[in-house]
Amino acid sequence: MEEILKAIKLLEEKFDKKFDVMEEKFDKKFDEMEEKFEKKFDVIEAKFDKKFDVMEEKFEVMEDNFKVQFKKVTTQLNRMETTINNVAQTSNEDNVAILKRIDSNTKNINHDIEFLSEVTGKHELYFKRLGKN
Repeated sequence: MEEILKAIKLLEEKFDKKFDVMEEKFDKKFDEMEEKFEKKFDVIEAKFDKKFDVMEEKFEVMEDNFKVQFKKVTTQLNRMETTINNVAQTSNEDNVAILKRIDSNTKNINHDIEFLSEVTGKHELYFKRLGKN
C-alpha cells in the first residue's frame, strides 16, 4: 500500500510540476497578450484623443459662430421690433390722415358731379348710369 501511496505522491508531484510549467507558460502568454493589447489600446486611444481634440476645436468654432449669429439675429429682431412699434404709432395717424383726405376728395368729387349734372341735366346722368348697367 505504501508503494501505491508513493506512486500517487510521485504522480501528484509530477502533475504539480507540469501544472506549474503550464501556469508559467500561460502567465507568459497572458502577459504578452496584455502587453500587445495595451500597445494597441494606446494607439487607438491616441487616435481617439487626437480626433476628439479636433472635433472639440470645431465645436468651439461652431459655438463661437453661433453666438455671433445669435447676436446678429437678436440685433435684427430688436431693430424690427423698434420699426414695428414706430410704424404702429405713426400708422394710425397716417391712416386717419389718408382717410380724411379720401373723404375730402370724395366730397369734392360729389360736389363737382352734382354741379355738372345740373349743367348737363340730371336726366343725362341717370341715362348714362342706366346705360352702363
